[in-house]
Amino acid sequence: MWALGVITYIMLCGFAPFRSADRSQSKLFEAIRRGVFVYLSPYWDTISQNAKDLINRLLVVSPKRRLTAQETLVHPWVFGEGVVCRSNDYHPSSTFEQRRLTYQIELENQAHLAASEKRNTSTADYADKTAGQTSLPPIDPDRLYPSAVKSAQVKNSYATSTVHLPALPRFR
Repeated sequence: MWALGVITYIMLCGFAPFRSADRSQSKLFEAIRRGVFVYLSPYWDTISQNAKDLINRLLVVSPKRRLTAQETLVHPWVFGEGVVCRSNDYHPSSTFEQRRLTYQIELENQAHLAASEKRNTSTADYADKTAGQTSLPPIDPDRLYPSAVKSAQVKNSYATSTVHLPALPRFR
């Protein structure tokens, strides 16, 4: 959680929270060990008090007094008024599974396309003797691209359960 505080600080202002005036490594380590940092103006002038409060509670030296992951998730800056929709239906594992299936379907489509191109390279075998005519067999898209049908079925199964992703926190 300490690292999250450091990263949040850096993301909001562009530099690390701990520093020493004379670039002394021993003084830098002492500032880190004591948890001494400041919000320098003008970099922090437009950053919300909630954002600063979250960082203050994450950069507490004592792990027992520092925010936990659960407490961080319900902090006003993370779970504030800017959040439009929160859903109990959201499960990262289902999102991962959906992405895995999509990737697998794309791979199958590419394999089927490659196989069909290989079959269609010898179209001279089907050439009609009449000029401009070919006697290729009709293409059945369900047979040629079975994963496209599977993809539509997967998409329809997900259409019944809406997945809401958590909103990003506001930076100001």
